[in-house]
Amino acid sequence: MEILNKNHLRDQFDCGEESLTRYLKLFAMQNMRKMLNTCYVHAKEDLQVKAYYTLSNYSLIKNEIKPDTFPYKIVFDHIPTTLLGKLAVDKSMQNQGLGQWMLLDALSQSYKIAMFSASTAVVVEALNEPAATFYQRFGFKWLDNNKYFMTMKSIEKLFNDQTT
Repeated sequence: MEILNKNHLRDQFDCGEESLTRYLKLFAMQNMRKMLNTCYVHAKEDLQVKAYYTLSNYSLIKNEIKPDTFPYKIVFDHIPTTLLGKLAVDKSMQNQGLGQWMLLDALSQSYKIAMFSASTAVVVEALNEPAATFYQRFGFKWLDNNKYFMTMKSIEKLFNDQTT
């Protein structure tokens, strides 16, 4: 896994979801230059991008969260989190476990970052029902509308359980 750079080839990428394909091809580099997010890619030896995800700082607003949905007592107006904004796998690599691998890498990166910049959870916005099901399968909990979250404590436990 590496951070997207100008040498990565994105022109052949197609994940089947137009907004995610278009984002990688047209906006990922400029958003990184503007420091809006960081785009991590899985690329082949020929530098063709086969999968990617983005991470950025995010905050949940206290007034928008139902108290019974989030597991912590909310004392701040803004709860620091990490946004897993996009995650996509090229059609040529789908159904081979790469999506799971990318998600686990994103969770690992998010956990490491949280040690330096406070973050209580990873938040995702599922584009559709299959995406929501994918995230729920890995332990993400419903927050509201199409948003799901996983606490850093759950992420820590996830990785501790894998090593034991």
